[in-house]
Amino acid sequence: MVRRIPRGRVASYGQVAALAGLAGHARQVGYALHALPEDNEVPWHRVVNAAGRISLRRESSGGALQRALLETEGIVFHAGRIDLQRYGWAPRQRGASPREETPVAARRSPAPAKRATAKTAASRTRGRAYWLVKSEPFKYSWDDLNRDGRTYWDGVRNYTARNNLQAMKAGDWALYYHSNEGKEVVGIAEIVREAYPDPTTDDERWVVVDVVPVAPLTEPVTLATIKGDPALRDMVLVRQSRLSVMPVSAKEFSRVLKLGKTARPR
Repeated sequence: MVRRIPRGRVASYGQVAALAGLAGHARQVGYALHALPEDNEVPWHRVVNAAGRISLRRESSGGALQRALLETEGIVFHAGRIDLQRYGWAPRQRGASPREETPVAARRSPAPAKRATAKTAASRTRGRAYWLVKSEPFKYSWDDLNRDGRTYWDGVRNYTARNNLQAMKAGDWALYYHSNEGKEVVGIAEIVREAYPDPTTDDERWVVVDVVPVAPLTEPVTLATIKGDPALRDMVLVRQSRLSVMPVSAKEFSRVLKLGKTARPR
């Protein structure tokens, strides 16, 4: 699918996933492109995140190379972003007249699908549970989740984190934490589909859940802030910082929102 993106156009990870029949699986596309050998002929540089930004580490030479390759194709960056309405790619539909494949802005975007909400969990015997999930922003950021609208949480290969995914229920909320870069809580996500087999592996031990964005934090809450707050000294993030999926108590969840100057979503 990436080979079809023409020179001078870009597509988002989520768009590539959708065109490949894997809607909501933008993270998988990112992992696949990241794993390409150096001598490949796939135009990987024409895939960017949903905000029109390069999703490689700032210190990575790959980010500079990707930008240079795009600029040689006539794509212009403004404040580090590409105008997707100008340079975004949309493949022509089957049966359409042959012509240059049109930019995204030339087509009407489909109405967003209605997402499941916490109200669907009202019949559960237990109340809403709270979690924290980590993602490296250069692979899949909070902005990426917001643009995609929904994704599955894959790649978990730790048994404790896997068990936490299995314990999640539809309607639970999760703090969205940027790891490695930023090291901060930036938003709230909701679990909308409970654990099912991880489609990125044939190993039946691993699972994923589907998540959607609920709300951003008004101000990100850094790991340093969390560690320095007495009310959060027992938070799993402080005691087991390498765990990628972890439970959060209701009091800890509320405290993080307060530190982020964020009202509890309704």
